[in-house]
Amino acid sequence: MAKVYEFLADGFEEIEALAPVDILRRGGVEVRTVSIMGREDVIGAHNVTVKADIPLMLRGMVSGPLGDAVEKIADVLATVPYV
Repeated sequence: MAKVYEFLADGFEEIEALAPVDILRRGGVEVRTVSIMGREDVIGAHNVTVKADIPLMLRGMVSGPLGDAVEKIADVLATVPYV
């Protein structure tokens, strides 16, 4: 069976993120939503909160230079506006 992981960050467009999840799941595809925010709850562009299936907690799992890189990537992704 096919598997899909959809990554979500604060500010995501709800319909663009959740419609594919719905359609794929109806088609029998195993879909898991993943928060890259370091917490389960992700807030969409219209203040709709979605509880991700998997909270990606890389920040607490790595240290040193790799930890610094993960921290910088997470910070940048959290500030990228959706256009």
